[in-house]
Amino acid sequence: MAKRRNEPESTDIVSKKRKQDTSSDKVGHTNPLSEDGISQCFRKVRTRMHLFIAPEFSAKPLTGISKQHLDPLLLQYYDAAKGVVIAYNNLRVYKPKNAETGLGKIIGECPFSFSWISTDLLVWSPAKNDILEGYVTVQSPSHIALLLHDTFNATIKRTDIPPSWTFVPVQNDESEDKSLGYWQDDQGKKIGGKLQFKVKRFNNGGRTVLVIGTLLTEEDVQPPQIESESKHTKFDGPKGGHTKFDDVESAVEADNMKPEKTETDSSNSDSDSDSDSDSDSDSDSDSDSDSGSGSGSESGSGSD
Repeated sequence: MAKRRNEPESTDIVSKKRKQDTSSDKVGHTNPLSEDGISQCFRKVRTRMHLFIAPEFSAKPLTGISKQHLDPLLLQYYDAAKGVVIAYNNLRVYKPKNAETGLGKIIGECPFSFSWISTDLLVWSPAKNDILEGYVTVQSPSHIALLLHDTFNATIKRTDIPPSWTFVPVQNDESEDKSLGYWQDDQGKKIGGKLQFKVKRFNNGGRTVLVIGTLLTEEDVQPPQIESESKHTKFDGPKGGHTKFDDVESAVEADNMKPEKTETDSSNSDSDSDSDSDSDSDSDSDSDSDSGSGSGSESGSGSD
């Protein structure tokens, strides 16, 4: 019987873990594409669990297992299945081959019984580089928010939007939905409605899951260019080569050993220059007096 194209993939977690080759570990690989070019992220996982059953559900163990263990897993990331649990079916309690007791086992005086169960989980597990499609809900200069399958949130940051796209702001009075504006591509087409993007990262650490997407292509993402020649100026030493650290230390010590000219020395030099100028002026005055006395003597001898 041929398998339908849209039927989710089935995987047995327990058997795959024993072989250490589980298809639920395909987190780093892309999922298969549909005819529309969208990644098929839904798959069916068959899992087995060893769970306890409360005494109040002893008569209806399947009801107790659903309420206590399986219902809390819905819309939560289940690490064993490597995806978000959407639904479950085919729940049954079974007896292992090597078990000595029946379907349930009570240990000591514990009122809870422990049983092995098996069920099929429908999980949603997007992987890196998957192609997804969502409805645009919010547009702002910093990001684009989308809603996937009316359940999951996705965001595309400004750094993952093509640089040729531009954001067109609008006034709050002009917009009926009170939006900040809208993005338009390089051809001037308004972004809205359905939008395809590539998965960049899948965050599942908190209570809610978040898909981080990107709209960049290989042409938009260019590796940084490395310059062949450095533009930094080299410091050449006295011999034309690079100065060693020892030469730098010796140069610093030589500068420190040079005498510094203080204000006292400058004042002393100024006073010395002043005294020299005074002595020069005294010598000039003495010469003038000598010349005056000489001329007077000469005039006196002439009169005689």
